[in-house]
This record gives sequence, C-alpha cells and structure tokens, in this order.
Amino acid sequence: MKKIIMTFALLLLTACGSTSRSVDNSTPNDDEMFRMSMNMGCKIKYNDKERCNCQTDIIFDAATPELRSGFINDPEKHKLELLEIFLENSDELEVCESLSKAS
Repeated sequence: MKKIIMTFALLLLTACGSTSRSVDNSTPNDDEMFRMSMNMGCKIKYNDKERCNCQTDIIFDAATPELRSGFINDPEKHKLELLEIFLENSDELEVCESLSKAS
C-alpha cells in the first residue's frame, strides 16, 4: 500500500512539475504589444515620434523576454523591473532627447 501511495505521489509531483514552464522568449505578439505600449506612453508625454522610436528601441533591447511577455500579461507586477531598466539606461535615453532637440 505504501508503494502505491509513494508511486502516486511521485507521479503527481512529476506531472505538476512538467506543467510549469519558464518563459525563455516572448512571442512576436508580446514583443509587438510591448513596443506599442512603450511607444504610446512616450508619445503621451513627449509627442515626438523620433524621440519615442529611439526610446522604445532602447527599452525593448534592454528588456528581457520574460519582462516583455510578463509586462503584457500583468503590467502592475512588472513595473518595478521596467523602472529599473529606465534607470539603468538613462544615459542612452538622454541621447534620444538630444536627437529630437537637434531636429
């Protein structure tokens, strides 16, 4: 009887473990939605297409696939990660600002 219970428990744990997966990459749809949301947020604040495209490219390249996918599914949960990316890339983002002022 103990062998049957142990076998059942082992099978149950194996089945549950196989259903969890980590996101190694984001889907093209997630990438598109992430880009669109970053671009729209920028355009609301700056209304400058060149600057916003530049900033969107920088943030997209710096964001991990997990963040891009996760942000689309649950933005509230990932906002601190996104803020960290903005802060880590602030120098590059300032270059985008200077590009828009030059034109």
